Parts: sequence; structure tokens; C-alpha cells
Amino acid sequence: MKKATKLTFLTAALSLFLPQFVLAETVTDTTTTLPTTSEETTQLPTTQQEETTTEKTTEAPVSLPTDAKNDIYYYKPGERPPYTGILRADGNIYYHEKDKPVTSTWKWAENRYFYFGEDGKMVRNGLTPDGYLVDNEGMLVSPGWSYQGGKWYYALSGGKVFRGDWKKIDGVWYAFHDNGVMYSHEWSGSYFLKDSGAMADNEWVFDRNYNSWFYIKPGGKYAQNEWNGSYYLKSGGYMAKSEFIYDPNYKATYYLKEDGSYARSQWLLIQNKWYHFQKAGEMDKNKWVGAYYVKEDGSMAEKEWIYDGSYGGWFYLQEGGSYVRNLFTIDGKKHVFQSDGLWVAEVPEAVNYGQYKNVIFLDPGHGGKDPGAVYNGLREKDLNMQIYRKLRSELERLGYTVLTSRDKDEFVDFVTERSQMANKTDADFFISIHFNASGVRGQSRSGVETYIYEADEDLPPRINKEAHDNPLRMSESKRLAENLHASIIEKSGAKDRGIRGASFAVLRETAKPAVLLELGYMDGPESKKISDSAYQDKLVAGIVSGIQNFYKTAK
Repeated sequence: MKKATKLTFLTAALSLFLPQFVLAETVTDTTTTLPTTSEETTQLPTTQQEETTTEKTTEAPVSLPTDAKNDIYYYKPGERPPYTGILRADGNIYYHEKDKPVTSTWKWAENRYFYFGEDGKMVRNGLTPDGYLVDNEGMLVSPGWSYQGGKWYYALSGGKVFRGDWKKIDGVWYAFHDNGVMYSHEWSGSYFLKDSGAMADNEWVFDRNYNSWFYIKPGGKYAQNEWNGSYYLKSGGYMAKSEFIYDPNYKATYYLKEDGSYARSQWLLIQNKWYHFQKAGEMDKNKWVGAYYVKEDGSMAEKEWIYDGSYGGWFYLQEGGSYVRNLFTIDGKKHVFQSDGLWVAEVPEAVNYGQYKNVIFLDPGHGGKDPGAVYNGLREKDLNMQIYRKLRSELERLGYTVLTSRDKDEFVDFVTERSQMANKTDADFFISIHFNASGVRGQSRSGVETYIYEADEDLPPRINKEAHDNPLRMSESKRLAENLHASIIEKSGAKDRGIRGASFAVLRETAKPAVLLELGYMDGPESKKISDSAYQDKLVAGIVSGIQNFYKTAK
């Protein structure tokens, strides 16, 4: 058999091919709501290599046959030669050698090379096993872009496709799968290849597969765990939307709305709770926003109590979120609030005066940060506590129940808190224990004074509006004062400075019968006497006797 000489790479075949350089379809990802960025970088993907589009190689496919013509056989007269050549059947194209199809090889036919696969069929619209791209007719494609079988390829000179790497074509980066198919609307590591195949660079892209926006920074990598204008890119590059984000860099929580931009300078209703956001987007928490209060989690307080340490008091936020003022009923109980919303106290319930239970409320005046009067090395709060402890011990020994505003050295607000505490109990009456001082240098005073409530238009009641001047309360307070004062003077021998009227807070705001005792002067010679334990016992004996007489004379 005579063999033909080897052809230098497809010289004859490729000369017949029509030039068919095709640019990949360009798809522009656009949005009118997403911001632009001024960030600049020239970083390229680490796997990318600068290449030009001009291919000059004339290397022949390594698997192409060595002969350029089929073997020649001379047949005898009348003999039907076995068929060798192109055969078209069943819509496919085959190549037969002596009536037998060839497989997995290149063949020269009709003045060009064709590849026949394992099944004997001519490969069309795709890639041969050795990496050559052929068109619908099975012919090698021209160098450049080629669209075959619904996929884009890039053919080098010689017909082989570029595959498995990055390639810069006409100044644009593209990526190709191992089978030569161009990446399209998909990720290659941290880089996004758009519908056109071009690598996204310094732009927003929407990935239909993940149903999310991504921001691609200059250089091609996606942004993550960072802001781009009003938008936040989470771990993995996803744009946050309809969710809270905590940014550790700013130590603040933000809410990204449905369009991805952060909420700012507004209230938002999120999952049935109201939240407020500052001008720069930070979520407010643990603070007042006008008449409204936002809690630790940022949600607005509503129908609940809030303690504000900066104001040192309680507030009640009604339905709708605003704080209540003046008189307001909560869970069936009336409460008094200042005009700025600060809670004053619960309004005392009506008292059935005269129906006594041998329950006594004792109030040692001052305490904690409030020392009261301080003279001659004495602090009033200490003297008050000494009398209270002696008095409590004796009353409990006699079978009385004793309640108190403080049992140790602690501060208790005298304006309303002490009265409020008493009003919530079933105590029969209220006794506030104090010592006096003239406050005038060179003035020497002594003796016991007993006070009951006397209304003063300049000092209106805050929580005891209904009972402060109740006739029965007033008369029972006077009767208690008379019994106590007389007995104290008798037992102690102290100077009688009389029963007096005043609008002291504990007398004004206590709904029970109430008395305030001034048991001696600290800024005179009497200071030695009142600090003496034996004399204190006499004062206590007088108070106890006065209490017993009060109960005995009750109607």
C-alpha cells in the first residue's frame, strides 16, 4: 500500500474555512438605586496571565493522521470495491474504511479534517477529546470567539480552544472551564463573570442564582463584612436587606431596608415593634427619643415600666409608647406622675380610720447620703436610728407589729417614698422620728416638738390629694399627737415646745394618721442629753405610753 506524505498543520483545510471571529454577547448589569464607589485598585486574579489574542502557531493536532490521502486500491474488472469515505446516514455523518466505520480518530475527507467519536459519528458543535473545536459541519473553527452548542469558546490559532484558566482578551478578563466553555453568570472563586463572560470589576452585580446583589471591588474580588455607601456586604459578599446588622467597627446596630440601604433619621415598624435610627443609621437603645423610650434591644417600650437611672426614677410608657403624666390608672391602681413623666407614687387607697389592728409604721428620718442635722459630733440619722431600734424592740415585746421605712443606714426619699411605703401597708398610723436644730449661732434651744399636718397652698399634695385633709385623718392625727406629746414630756422631763402644724412631706403625703416627732436639739447643751442611752430610754418610754393611750381612747 502506498502512503501519502504528512501535511503540515491543516494548511489546505484551514485555507477553506471562513473567518468567523465573534464577540461574546455583552450584558450590562444595571441598577438605579445602588451607589458607585471611588475605590481603586489594579489587583488582578492570582490565576490570571496576560495573553494576547494573536495566535501564530501552525502546530498540527497531535492526533491527526500522518497521511493526507486515503490508500489507493486497484480493483479487478467487475469487482465492487469496499467503500471508503464519508457516509451520511440517520442524520449523522460517518467515515468508513473498506465498509467499516472508524472511531476515535481524525480523518481527511473532502479536502479537510474531521473527527469521528467513539460511536463513529462525526463530532459537531463541540470539543474533540484532544481539545479542538468544531462547528456544525464538523470543521475546525477559526481562531477567536466561537459559539457552539449554546456555549461560548475561545479558539487559539490551530483550532484548539483555550480552557481551564483565565485569559485577557481585548483588555477584558475571561475565565474558561476545563472543557473550554466560557464562564457566564457564575463565580470563579472570589470573582464574578457576567452574562457576557467579562469579569465584573468595580461594580454592582446581581446574581440570579443566589438572588442577591454583590459589590465587586476594583480588581475583581467581592466585598464582604464592609460598607459600600449606604449598603452592607455580609460574609460571603451578600448584600444585607430586610435585616439587622451589627458592625463591630462602629459598635452599633443598623437595619438594612428592603432595597438594601440603611434606615436613618426615622422610626421603623419591624416585626410589630418600633425602632428608631439616628442620622448615621445607628439604632438607638437605652435612651429617650422625644416622649418615647427605646430599650436595650432597640425596641420601643410600650405598656410597661422603665427605670431610668439618669433621672433616678420610674416611667410608664402607655400604649403607643409615650410616657404618661399626672394621674394615670395602671392595672386598676391610680398612680401620680410629674409633668416630665417621672413616677411619683401610687395613689393611696381610702383608709377606714378607727379600725385599728395594732400595726405601727415607724420612720427613722434621713439615712444614707442624707445625714440630717450634724452638730457637736452627732449626726441626726444616727440618733433617729438609735431611738427607732429601742422603740421597735419595746413595741414588739408588747405584741405590736412594727413596719418601717428603713432598718439600716440607707437613703430613702422623703418627698414621697416614705409615705408611699406606708400607704401600701395596713399600718394604723405613721410616726416619723427626728431631732431638731435651730441653725442659729449662739442660739440655745431645747425641748420636744410634735407636728401634725397643716395644709399649705404653696405645698400641694402630690400623691395624697384625696386624703391629705380628710377630717377623720386630721382628727386622728391630732389625737395621736396629743397622746404622744403628753407622754414624752411626762416620761423624759423635756421642755414642752408644743404641738405644731406644718406641711412636711411625710405628713402631707401619708394617707394614714401621721405625726412627726422632734425629740430634742442637737446644736445646744441638750446634745449631751439626747445622745445618752438612759435619756433615750425615757423618750422611748414616753412614745410607747402615748401609743398605748391612743389605742385605749380609740372610738
